[in-house]
Amino acid sequence: MGHWKDKNTVQRPPSLVSLGAFFLTKSSSLGIDGGPVPILTKLPHAETGVHRSTGVKCRLLGRSKGCQNFWLGGGIRLKQVMIFTDGACSGNPGAGGWGAVLRFGPHEKELSGGEAQTTNNRMELTGVIMALSALKEPCKVELTTDSRYVVDSVTKGWVYGWKKKGWMRTPKEPAKNADLWKQLLGLLEQHEVTFHWVKGHAGHPENERCDTLAVEAIAKIRANL
Repeated sequence: MGHWKDKNTVQRPPSLVSLGAFFLTKSSSLGIDGGPVPILTKLPHAETGVHRSTGVKCRLLGRSKGCQNFWLGGGIRLKQVMIFTDGACSGNPGAGGWGAVLRFGPHEKELSGGEAQTTNNRMELTGVIMALSALKEPCKVELTTDSRYVVDSVTKGWVYGWKKKGWMRTPKEPAKNADLWKQLLGLLEQHEVTFHWVKGHAGHPENERCDTLAVEAIAKIRANL
């Protein structure tokens, strides 16, 4: 969305607090607080809708009685969550692991996992996917990673180009990790995510912790081989 100054923010809508109450019907006769607005369309997720002219996403709150209207938007503040992720791989390809730290106010949660045969980029992507998947509702997310592959592919629009071309990087070269990118794009539709890149192994506390979690996950994988 070009009118936003922060190019690292993905799918960033205006605050839902300013939207008032949106109503979605099967006809084009729609209104907000009694006034006409452009028609709303439904996203693939049953719990959300999008304002066609602005691209604003709204959460489904309930269904009005006696008709087919859906009440959307209206006074919802997205929870602000900080996420830190990292991926590691021994061999590339080889045994790999990922780690994530999620922080909401005073609450913090750590996640990790791994695979016996994978690549570093797949683990970087998996860490982001698993962290966002752990969120139980749409959130405003500040996501920090040391993966240029992840950050640049999204913020520079490369992944959207691959998708538009049928997940081809060039006419003869398929885009790598398309299965994971498809999952991530779905999650980016649900959350307002701002990506931040940080240099790895440079003393960033949360990045270092995520790296430790990823390395520990690799050790567990190897122990079970």
